[in-house]
Amino acid sequence: MNGAGFDKKKRHLFWTEATNTVTHLENITIRKGTTRTPHYLFYGSDAPYAKHPQVFGKLAIVKVLNMTNKLSDRGMKAIFFGYTDKHAGNVYRFINPNTNKIILSRDMKWLERKYGDEKMLSHQSFQMSIRTSRVTKK
Repeated sequence: MNGAGFDKKKRHLFWTEATNTVTHLENITIRKGTTRTPHYLFYGSDAPYAKHPQVFGKLAIVKVLNMTNKLSDRGMKAIFFGYTDKHAGNVYRFINPNTNKIILSRDMKWLERKYGDEKMLSHQSFQMSIRTSRVTKK
């Protein structure tokens, strides 16, 4: 949660999803002294999401299925939130940071940064714009 860069309010809202994701990842991790994952030992097969691991809090552009018109955005920024239970292995759970609604999708483009990195970039660019506006006014 801290590594994803969530603020205090979002950490409080999302801790259950984080523990759910950790549980999924522990089920596909081989333990010391065994040669199989706990998921394989219990179900007799590997978990469908074992081939597609991702970092909690990673940003992605998720495809919008219901576009309002031809010129509207085809994708929206979303935060990786975890794995789905009853879907294929490459279907992920995302959250829209603006509405806090969960989205299930396999149509996405991964961005190579986390939610916290995005907040820092927008904060730094805001500070840079303030500094440049002060310089130009003098």
